[in-house]
Amino acid sequence: MFYKFGDLNELPEQSDISILSYNVHLFNKYDWMPDKEVSQAIKTFIQQVNPDVVCLQEFTSLKKDILPQYKYRHVVTKGKNIESGLAIFSKHPIVNKGNLDFKNTFNNTIYADIKVQDQVIRIYTMHLESLGIANDINEEVDKLDENKSKRIFKKVQTAFLEQQEQAENILNHRQNILHPVIITGDMNNSAFSYAYHTIRGDLNDAFVEAGKGFGKSYDFRLFPFRIDYILTDKNLQLKEFTTFNDFKKSDHYPVYARFKIKKEDQ
Repeated sequence: MFYKFGDLNELPEQSDISILSYNVHLFNKYDWMPDKEVSQAIKTFIQQVNPDVVCLQEFTSLKKDILPQYKYRHVVTKGKNIESGLAIFSKHPIVNKGNLDFKNTFNNTIYADIKVQDQVIRIYTMHLESLGIANDINEEVDKLDENKSKRIFKKVQTAFLEQQEQAENILNHRQNILHPVIITGDMNNSAFSYAYHTIRGDLNDAFVEAGKGFGKSYDFRLFPFRIDYILTDKNLQLKEFTTFNDFKKSDHYPVYARFKIKKEDQ
Protein backbone atom coordinates (compact mmCIF):
# COMPACT_ATOMS: atom_id res chain seq x y z
CA MET A 1 0.00 0.00 0.00
CA PHE A 2 1.46 3.35 -1.05
CA TYR A 3 -1.34 5.91 -1.26
CA LYS A 4 -4.16 5.85 1.29
CA PHE A 5 -7.34 7.79 2.01
CA GLY A 6 -9.24 7.85 5.29
CA ASP A 7 -8.74 7.62 9.05
CA LEU A 8 -10.55 6.40 12.17
CA ASN A 9 -10.19 8.93 15.01
CA GLU A 10 -12.44 7.36 17.64
CA LEU A 11 -12.40 8.97 21.08
CA PRO A 12 -9.74 7.80 23.56
CA GLU A 13 -10.66 5.17 26.14
CA GLN A 14 -8.92 3.96 29.27
CA SER A 15 -7.85 0.80 27.45
CA ASP A 16 -6.11 2.77 24.65
CA ILE A 17 -2.36 2.98 24.14
CA SER A 18 -0.75 5.58 21.88
CA ILE A 19 2.72 5.42 20.30
CA LEU A 20 4.91 7.97 18.55
CA SER A 21 7.88 6.82 16.47
CA TYR A 22 10.45 9.31 15.17
CA ASN A 23 13.96 9.25 13.74
CA VAL A 24 15.36 12.42 15.35
CA HIS A 25 18.59 12.48 13.29
CA LEU A 26 20.73 13.02 16.42
CA PHE A 27 18.75 16.17 17.25
CA ASN A 28 20.60 18.09 14.51
CA LYS A 29 23.93 17.47 16.25
CA TYR A 30 25.93 18.20 13.09
CA ASP A 31 23.91 21.28 12.03
CA TRP A 32 22.43 19.77 8.88
CA MET A 33 19.75 22.45 9.23
CA PRO A 34 20.23 26.03 10.52
CA ASP A 35 17.71 25.70 13.37
CA LYS A 36 19.56 25.80 16.71
CA GLU A 37 16.48 24.87 18.76
CA VAL A 38 15.75 21.44 17.30
CA SER A 39 15.99 19.59 20.61
CA GLN A 40 13.57 21.96 22.33
CA ALA A 41 11.20 21.86 19.37
CA ILE A 42 11.12 18.05 19.43
CA LYS A 43 10.58 18.05 23.19
CA THR A 44 7.69 20.52 22.88
CA PHE A 45 6.17 18.57 19.98
CA ILE A 46 6.19 15.30 21.96
CA GLN A 47 4.66 17.06 24.97
CA GLN A 48 1.84 18.34 22.76
CA VAL A 49 1.14 14.98 21.13
CA ASN A 50 1.46 13.35 24.56
CA PRO A 51 1.72 9.66 23.54
CA ASP A 52 1.92 6.86 26.09
CA VAL A 53 5.06 5.49 24.45
CA VAL A 54 7.78 7.30 22.46
CA CYS A 55 10.16 5.35 20.22
CA LEU A 56 13.14 7.31 18.91
CA GLN A 57 15.78 6.33 16.36
CA GLU A 58 19.20 7.97 15.83
CA PHE A 59 19.03 8.91 19.50
CA THR A 60 21.98 10.09 21.57
CA SER A 61 22.42 9.43 25.28
CA LEU A 62 23.31 13.12 25.67
CA LYS A 63 19.54 13.66 25.43
CA LYS A 64 18.53 10.89 27.83
CA ASP A 65 16.75 13.38 30.10
CA ILE A 66 14.91 15.21 27.32
CA LEU A 67 11.53 13.69 28.27
CA PRO A 68 11.34 13.82 32.09
CA GLN A 69 7.59 13.13 32.08
CA TYR A 70 8.30 9.55 30.98
CA LYS A 71 9.25 7.64 34.11
CA TYR A 72 10.23 4.42 32.35
CA ARG A 73 12.84 4.23 29.60
CA HIS A 74 15.15 1.93 27.69
CA VAL A 75 18.09 3.50 25.83
CA VAL A 76 20.79 1.66 23.87
CA THR A 77 23.48 3.53 21.91
CA LYS A 78 26.54 2.50 19.94
CA GLY A 79 29.77 4.27 19.05
CA LYS A 80 31.92 6.85 20.81
CA ASN A 81 32.89 9.71 18.51
CA ILE A 82 29.62 9.36 16.61
CA GLU A 83 27.12 7.91 19.06
CA SER A 84 23.76 6.78 17.73
CA GLY A 85 21.10 4.53 19.12
CA LEU A 86 17.50 3.82 20.00
CA ALA A 87 15.23 4.78 22.87
CA ILE A 88 11.85 3.74 24.21
CA PHE A 89 10.17 6.11 26.69
CA SER A 90 6.99 4.95 28.44
CA LYS A 91 4.41 6.25 30.89
CA HIS A 92 3.65 2.63 31.76
CA PRO A 93 6.04 0.30 33.63
CA ILE A 94 8.69 -1.53 31.63
CA VAL A 95 8.84 -5.06 33.04
CA ASN A 96 11.45 -6.47 30.67
CA LYS A 97 13.82 -5.05 28.05
CA GLY A 98 16.72 -5.90 25.77
CA ASN A 99 18.28 -5.40 22.36
CA LEU A 100 19.13 -7.50 19.30
CA ASP A 101 22.64 -6.01 18.98
CA PHE A 102 23.23 -6.12 15.22
CA LYS A 103 26.95 -6.67 14.66
CA ASN A 104 29.41 -4.39 12.84
CA THR A 105 26.96 -1.52 12.44
CA PHE A 106 25.50 1.46 14.25
CA ASN A 107 22.06 0.05 13.47
CA ASN A 108 20.10 -1.99 15.96
CA THR A 109 16.69 -3.02 17.29
CA ILE A 110 15.66 -2.77 20.93
CA TYR A 111 12.53 -3.91 22.76
CA ALA A 112 10.59 -3.32 25.95
CA ASP A 113 7.72 -5.23 27.54
CA ILE A 114 5.31 -2.58 28.77
CA LYS A 115 2.52 -3.30 31.24
CA VAL A 116 -0.68 -1.42 30.48
CA GLN A 117 -3.28 -2.16 33.15
CA ASP A 118 -3.23 -5.99 33.27
CA GLN A 119 -1.84 -6.48 29.75
CA VAL A 120 1.82 -6.76 28.75
CA ILE A 121 2.75 -5.53 25.26
CA ARG A 122 6.11 -6.16 23.57
CA ILE A 123 7.29 -3.02 21.75
CA TYR A 124 10.23 -3.10 19.36
CA THR A 125 11.83 -0.09 17.77
CA MET A 126 14.18 -0.71 14.87
CA HIS A 127 16.72 1.13 12.75
CA LEU A 128 17.75 -1.05 9.82
CA GLU A 129 20.82 -0.55 7.65
CA SER A 130 20.80 2.72 5.70
CA LEU A 131 21.07 2.65 1.90
CA GLY A 132 23.62 5.46 2.19
CA ILE A 133 22.62 7.15 -1.06
CA ALA A 134 20.77 10.25 0.13
CA ASN A 135 23.67 12.61 -0.51
CA ASP A 136 24.36 11.08 -3.92
CA ILE A 137 20.74 11.52 -4.96
CA ASN A 138 19.99 14.88 -3.37
CA GLU A 139 23.20 16.61 -4.45
CA GLU A 140 24.07 14.94 -7.74
CA VAL A 141 20.82 13.79 -9.32
CA ASP A 142 21.52 15.94 -12.36
CA LYS A 143 25.16 14.83 -12.59
CA LEU A 144 24.89 11.06 -12.45
CA ASP A 145 27.29 9.25 -14.75
CA GLU A 146 28.04 5.58 -15.15
CA ASN A 147 30.59 5.44 -12.34
CA LYS A 148 28.34 7.22 -9.85
CA SER A 149 25.41 5.01 -10.84
CA LYS A 150 27.51 1.91 -10.24
CA ARG A 151 28.58 3.25 -6.85
CA ILE A 152 24.96 3.88 -5.85
CA PHE A 153 23.93 0.42 -7.04
CA LYS A 154 26.72 -1.19 -5.00
CA LYS A 155 25.68 0.70 -1.86
CA VAL A 156 22.05 -0.35 -2.28
CA GLN A 157 23.00 -3.97 -2.95
CA THR A 158 25.16 -4.12 0.19
CA ALA A 159 22.50 -2.45 2.34
CA PHE A 160 19.78 -4.81 1.10
CA LEU A 161 21.84 -7.82 2.14
CA GLU A 162 22.36 -6.31 5.60
CA GLN A 163 18.66 -5.49 5.88
CA GLN A 164 17.72 -9.03 4.92
CA GLU A 165 19.77 -10.45 7.79
CA GLN A 166 18.47 -7.84 10.23
CA ALA A 167 14.84 -8.41 9.21
CA GLU A 168 15.17 -12.16 9.67
CA ASN A 169 16.77 -11.52 13.06
CA ILE A 170 13.72 -9.49 14.15
CA LEU A 171 11.31 -12.12 12.79
CA ASN A 172 13.07 -14.96 14.62
CA HIS A 173 13.27 -12.95 17.85
CA ARG A 174 9.53 -12.26 18.03
CA GLN A 175 8.21 -15.65 16.90
CA ASN A 176 7.71 -17.11 20.37
CA ILE A 177 6.48 -13.95 22.11
CA LEU A 178 3.21 -14.63 23.93
CA HIS A 179 2.29 -10.94 24.34
CA PRO A 180 0.79 -8.68 21.68
CA VAL A 181 3.59 -7.13 19.61
CA ILE A 182 4.13 -3.65 18.15
CA ILE A 183 7.10 -2.96 15.87
CA THR A 184 8.03 0.66 15.22
CA GLY A 185 10.85 2.54 13.61
CA ASP A 186 12.96 3.33 10.58
CA MET A 187 13.23 0.39 8.19
CA ASN A 188 15.20 2.33 5.57
CA ASN A 189 13.17 0.61 2.88
CA SER A 190 9.75 0.71 1.27
CA ALA A 191 6.64 -1.41 1.74
CA PHE A 192 7.60 -3.28 -1.44
CA SER A 193 10.82 -4.62 0.06
CA TYR A 194 11.84 -8.03 1.39
CA ALA A 195 12.65 -6.44 4.74
CA TYR A 196 9.15 -4.99 5.08
CA HIS A 197 7.34 -8.22 4.23
CA THR A 198 9.60 -10.27 6.49
CA ILE A 199 9.20 -8.00 9.50
CA ARG A 200 5.51 -7.33 8.98
CA GLY A 201 4.57 -10.99 8.64
CA ASP A 202 1.04 -11.33 10.03
CA LEU A 203 1.07 -7.89 11.68
CA ASN A 204 -1.14 -4.99 10.63
CA ASP A 205 0.44 -1.90 9.09
CA ALA A 206 -1.12 1.11 10.84
CA PHE A 207 -0.73 3.30 7.76
CA VAL A 208 -2.50 0.74 5.57
CA GLU A 209 -5.31 0.55 8.11
CA ALA A 210 -5.87 4.28 8.65
CA GLY A 211 -3.23 6.42 6.96
CA LYS A 212 -3.72 9.27 4.50
CA GLY A 213 -2.01 10.30 1.29
CA PHE A 214 1.34 8.84 0.26
CA GLY A 215 2.50 8.27 3.83
CA LYS A 216 5.76 10.11 3.17
CA SER A 217 7.94 9.74 6.25
CA TYR A 218 11.36 10.60 4.81
CA ASP A 219 12.41 13.83 3.11
CA PHE A 220 13.59 12.29 -0.17
CA ARG A 221 14.05 14.56 -3.18
CA LEU A 222 12.71 12.37 -5.96
CA PHE A 223 9.44 10.91 -4.66
CA PRO A 224 7.41 10.34 -1.46
CA PHE A 225 9.25 7.69 0.53
CA ARG A 226 7.55 5.78 3.36
CA ILE A 227 10.23 4.03 5.40
CA ASP A 228 9.00 4.60 8.98
CA TYR A 229 6.41 2.15 10.28
CA ILE A 230 4.13 1.13 13.11
CA LEU A 231 3.24 -2.55 12.72
CA THR A 232 0.85 -4.09 15.19
CA ASP A 233 -0.57 -7.29 16.53
CA LYS A 234 -4.11 -8.11 15.43
CA ASN A 235 -5.17 -8.10 19.10
CA LEU A 236 -4.73 -4.34 19.09
CA GLN A 237 -7.56 -2.41 17.44
CA LEU A 238 -6.27 0.61 15.55
CA LYS A 239 -8.17 3.82 16.30
CA GLU A 240 -5.95 6.52 14.83
CA PHE A 241 -2.86 7.00 12.64
CA THR A 242 -1.05 10.21 11.67
CA THR A 243 2.12 11.17 9.83
CA PHE A 244 3.22 14.66 10.94
CA ASN A 245 4.51 16.00 7.61
CA ASP A 246 4.33 19.58 8.85
CA PHE A 247 6.90 18.96 11.60
CA LYS A 248 10.31 19.22 9.94
CA LYS A 249 13.05 18.94 12.54
CA SER A 250 14.80 15.92 11.03
CA ASP A 251 15.14 14.23 7.65
CA HIS A 252 12.24 12.03 8.82
CA TYR A 253 8.70 12.84 9.94
CA PRO A 254 7.09 11.48 13.13
CA VAL A 255 4.42 8.78 12.86
CA TYR A 256 1.76 8.23 15.52
CA ALA A 257 -0.84 5.57 16.21
CA ARG A 258 -3.40 4.87 18.90
CA PHE A 259 -4.87 1.45 19.68
CA LYS A 260 -7.48 -0.15 21.85
CA ILE A 261 -6.16 -3.14 23.73
CA LYS A 262 -8.53 -6.03 23.16
CA LYS A 263 -9.02 -8.44 26.01
CA GLU A 264 -8.43 -12.10 25.24
CA ASP A 265 -12.14 -12.96 25.38
CA GLN A 266 -13.10 -10.24 22.88
